[in-house]
Amino acid sequence: MSTQIVIQTYNAHIWKGTVPGFFSEEYKDDERQKEICSRINKSALDVIGLCEVWSDGHKKEIIEKTESNFTFSWYYDTPPAYMGSGLVMLSKLCLVEPQFEQYRDLADWDKQSQKGFISTTVFIEGIGKFQLLFTHTQSGNYQTERQSNLDQMRTQITHRWPRGPRIIMGDLNIVGGSEEYKTLMNKFPEFIDAWSKLHPSEPGYTSDPDQNNTCKHFNGGKGRLDYMLVTKQDWDIRSVEVVKDWKTQNDIDCSDHYPLKATLVLIKQ
Repeated sequence: MSTQIVIQTYNAHIWKGTVPGFFSEEYKDDERQKEICSRINKSALDVIGLCEVWSDGHKKEIIEKTESNFTFSWYYDTPPAYMGSGLVMLSKLCLVEPQFEQYRDLADWDKQSQKGFISTTVFIEGIGKFQLLFTHTQSGNYQTERQSNLDQMRTQITHRWPRGPRIIMGDLNIVGGSEEYKTLMNKFPEFIDAWSKLHPSEPGYTSDPDQNNTCKHFNGGKGRLDYMLVTKQDWDIRSVEVVKDWKTQNDIDCSDHYPLKATLVLIKQ
């Protein structure tokens, strides 16, 4: 078994089956979800985390469509009449004791959701294990709430996983290179931003209305919002890619964000 893993975070923007989806956020969701499942099944991914799959029914559909290739999956059940976290994980590697923690501080539309983070141990058979935290933080111009979200993540990592190989991934809603980005990296000093490590002079936009037609449809902004942070001493970062070719047969981008994919090698424990 190789120590190499291929891991991806993707904000899928699947709102069908929710009240906001009915009124404004739904856009060719069935077509896009079908293509997302097809792309996942054809991929070399070992682990993928999807954000903004809001309906548990659609989480289950994605799991059913991919379970022949991705044996392990997990999401936190949404209570009746709630939006939920929007998070679902698919994995070829064993997920051990996954947990969900809801953010205490959310604002505006996010306050109607149960945004938070999934944390789990991931086993690589015969090799070792690593800890994975997957999240979608407060959106928009609400830095106070977002910093509170990061503080909850920091507490979780400090108390539950103070050492060993770790990965933080997801849509952090923090623009790469901004002052808030500097605060993020200062808050997690044992981590390195995989994209910046390999592509220090490239913007790495994961939200780009100039190139992504679904992002343009939703009037999204341009920025690097999705991240793969890895502990510095534990991972050899082989590649990091903003994946821009996930489109439907009708040339519709599968989401308003692009996937962020990394190939990582676990340094011998």
